Amino acid sequence: IDTLVVEELTVLGRDDGVAQQRERHAAVVFRGFRVVEDRRHLLQVPGAIEEGDLAEGLAGELRARAVPMHGIGHQMHAKLDHPSAAAVDETLAAFAALGLDNEITELDMTLGPPTTDGADAALIARQAERYADLFRVFVRRPDVKAVTFWGVSDAHTWLNMKRDPARPDRPLLFDAGQRPKPAYHAVAAIAR
Repeated sequence: IDTLVVEELTVLGRDDGVAQQRERHAAVVFRGFRVVEDRRHLLQVPGAIEEGDLAEGLAGELRARAVPMHGIGHQMHAKLDHPSAAAVDETLAAFAALGLDNEITELDMTLGPPTTDGADAALIARQAERYADLFRVFVRRPDVKAVTFWGVSDAHTWLNMKRDPARPDRPLLFDAGQRPKPAYHAVAAIAR
């Protein structure tokens, strides 16, 4: 195992003590694994891209306390219009400036609310453009060490758990028949 992931450590912007409690919890968890000196420690933060300042503050505070942490995992359930590639790049740069590696985790991209005819060609094309925009950021940043998708194909995605099966979302690189979508080809072209 190369990475210890503290899963579901949500960073809150309230002044109600919850964020401080979670910060102490993270410090304890990371210190508890300090005995494994040759392992990397990664802080997994849902919404780190959207809540960059808060997550960056937590990571900086943990680093200031000499908590053994080497990277940050950004759960990234993207939309066709959010977050922007510029916002992602800015957030990744902020964590890299703290001396942390970045990993993109749980990457998928919803097409949004169901359309009357399912996912039309325009939405699929837009999704491919958005994935390409994000991957341009990922591949040019040496601090991005991994990108993990939250599923393989549209046949099995958490986004369809509460959706009408006749009008599914299609957030991944392969369609429900395991065939590559335009998003796959866009990512492959950038990642070469």
